[in-house]
Amino acid sequence: MPDVANISGMELNYDNATPPLLHIGTFGRGFWDRQVQSDVVLQSLTLKPIQVVGGQYALFDVTIDRPAPRDITITLTSSNPSIYAAPASVTISQGYSDAALEIKTSTVTSRQLVTVAASYNQQTPSAVLTVTLAPTATKVVTSKTPAPFGNPVTFTAAVTSSYGSPAGTVTFLDGSSVIGNGTISGGNAVFTTSTLSSPWCKS
Repeated sequence: MPDVANISGMELNYDNATPPLLHIGTFGRGFWDRQVQSDVVLQSLTLKPIQVVGGQYALFDVTIDRPAPRDITITLTSSNPSIYAAPASVTISQGYSDAALEIKTSTVTSRQLVTVAASYNQQTPSAVLTVTLAPTATKVVTSKTPAPFGNPVTFTAAVTSSYGSPAGTVTFLDGSSVIGNGTISGGNAVFTTSTLSSPWCKS
């Protein structure tokens, strides 16, 4: 039972019992025991859902083991704040045992994993959010078919999605061979070539 402090005629000692006790002595005038309430325990950080399409919302929820005896500040970090920008901290209000917040993810051009972590009193629960590309539908039309051999042909790919305006590039193929790419702008990607093989061309 080590000394915690000696303050002008008063001795304070801490006993790591269950529950913890604070011993208060006044050198002959009295001795008292007082229970010491342990701090709250940060139990978990959860994400709902754990997988979203980029541009959609994901909710994080941090939970402690009992109602907060006072406002508790939990530190937060995101491994990729450009995709999921968790705030630097969140407060669990007195009397509550959790705090939650919805955050909008950014659109992505490939599948991304983001680790979100919480920290309080050396407790560091975390969870992983998967952010995916939005599903799309693509329809391709040509400027002419068939086309005289060696003449340019323009392909226009119209790309749509129920999750907003698609971004990125469209890859055009002649059979199984890649012949070019087009950047999506205004929902369309355009590619022009004069080197197509049969059956697109006729001599």
